Amino acid sequence: MGFESIGEFRNCMESLGLNANDERTHTVAATFCNDRQRGASGSIDAIFNSNWHDPDGPFLEFGDEIKGFGIKHMQFKPKWLEMTWTGSSKELVVAHKDYHFTLKFHA
Repeated sequence: MGFESIGEFRNCMESLGLNANDERTHTVAATFCNDRQRGASGSIDAIFNSNWHDPDGPFLEFGDEIKGFGIKHMQFKPKWLEMTWTGSSKELVVAHKDYHFTLKFHA
């Protein structure tokens, strides 16, 4: 958690070609898979908020549609959870005691 996850978040953004200096937010289409709830998967827009000056750092955000996949939260801050980026498959895994999901990016 913490600095390692923020680094993974940054690596994900860089790999997807998202420049944090151009705009504060970037919306990217992805396939969502709730790793704890079978069948809870589908397309979703992931919003990368690169607010590096916020005390909690940058974060990943979703609209209400994430609730349809069994996840009650809409913001995910790497400072407080685990994020793992696999550049070769363009997958970001987000893990916390309350949830565990994978995003597969098409960009």
